[in-house]
Amino acid sequence: MMGLVVLIVIIVVSFVLAIFAFSGKDIILDDAYIKASEEERKNMNKQAYRLQAGIIFLFIVAMSLCNAIRLITQISLFGYLAGAMLLIGIVYAIVSHYQLKKK
Repeated sequence: MMGLVVLIVIIVVSFVLAIFAFSGKDIILDDAYIKASEEERKNMNKQAYRLQAGIIFLFIVAMSLCNAIRLITQISLFGYLAGAMLLIGIVYAIVSHYQLKKK
């Protein structure tokens, strides 16, 4: 039961952060932006970094939702779906990081 409460908190917080990222708030997680100087940050396309952060938070929501459903229904398929979402999210984060670095 405690695990389900933790997952619900993670889902809500991640969903709110995804909405902030898509709406243009500065929730940028990419290290290329974080390590850049103030002058470089002004020239960077922040929208691409916000989109990346929003999509990653949505992957966290989907993965946590699958885990919550697995806890409620005791169907192990949802655990496998959560693992697949985790792998897809990691691959997306790595690929999008290098694509943004090239620009």
